[in-house]
Amino acid sequence: MAFAIKTLFIVLIVAVVGGFILNRAPELKQKVIETINPAAKERRLLGELTSNLDELSSSVDGLADSSDNPDFQNKVAGSKDLIQKSKELLNTLVETKQSSGVIRSQIGKIIDAFIDKTPFPADHLRADESSTPLVCPPVTDS
Repeated sequence: MAFAIKTLFIVLIVAVVGGFILNRAPELKQKVIETINPAAKERRLLGELTSNLDELSSSVDGLADSSDNPDFQNKVAGSKDLIQKSKELLNTLVETKQSSGVIRSQIGKIIDAFIDKTPFPADHLRADESSTPLVCPPVTDS
């Protein structure tokens, strides 16, 4: 009897812990991914910011129709203008983020190293008269 109670208790604990892990796994996975790859966190935050700005814009539009007070209408118009400027800044940030990045810049450096036109590893090194000629001499238009 004691063995059955212990077994039932262990199964119950495993079920509760398993349920907790299954419910928390997406959050934990997201935290681990964002710790390893900050770009994932940037993407998530940009998405949340976009949705929050859209929600704020619709709320302000709803407020604009609710009052006839000119002072209130001026404040609402100013708020709409600030929201629009914030959306433009967000779009600029998203475009900048897409065109830059650690991996993209490193790949660019590697490609630049392969297509470098200098025959020597540093610009301050020059060929003298006793050195061997270039393997691939520059093409000159004649």
